[in-house]
Amino acid sequence: MSRIFPAIDIMNGLCVRLTEGREEAQTKYDVSPLEMAKRYEASGAKYLHIVDLDAALNKGNNYNLVKQIVKNTSLKIELGGGIRSTNQVDEILDLGVSQIIIGSTAVKNPNLVKEWIVDFGPQKIVIGADTKDGKIAINGWKELSALTLYEFISNFSEASAQKFLCTDITKDGKLQGSAVELYSDLQKWFPKLDFIASGGVSTLEEVNELRRMKMYGIIVGKAIYEGAINLEKLFI
Repeated sequence: MSRIFPAIDIMNGLCVRLTEGREEAQTKYDVSPLEMAKRYEASGAKYLHIVDLDAALNKGNNYNLVKQIVKNTSLKIELGGGIRSTNQVDEILDLGVSQIIIGSTAVKNPNLVKEWIVDFGPQKIVIGADTKDGKIAINGWKELSALTLYEFISNFSEASAQKFLCTDITKDGKLQGSAVELYSDLQKWFPKLDFIASGGVSTLEEVNELRRMKMYGIIVGKAIYEGAINLEKLFI
């Protein structure tokens, strides 16, 4: 059964949503990250997706808020954003986070990330495969690398990575539908891997379509904040 990951993106201690990952295209919400996490849990959520945008932009981090959420809920948390060193991986896992999402560092320093997969286990390390025009994006989605999505996933699957979070950047934060065709292709190419769908999910019907595809995980963010998806119905 697919895991539903409601999303919290944190910047300056606040819940925000970005469009296409652009800092200048942000919407701030009048609710604290802990409040939002508790709201998710009360609605039936078991999992939570957090992106620390300050860490991703190299402007500090929000680990204290993540720790509050771990302490005050029973949600299983995956955390991404600006994870560049083994010390950070240790620190985040010590917070009680269930799994860590590694994006840009997996492109820039793949050998280090492959060491993490061995040392911490493939269940703890999720590879962030953020893509635009078939290429892997890095540095807060500001740059496109030379790597294709297929090459990138193949490389890490050979290194025993099991979980991949795939975001079609052109759809993120727009509420115009998710990259169903892309996820279908990934499942055909890599039938033994676990994929988490992210970006553009806008209706409950889409969530159910991704469930029927047996995606490992489905991230739902802006659609919840904007009221396009009813929280209570999401976790039935």
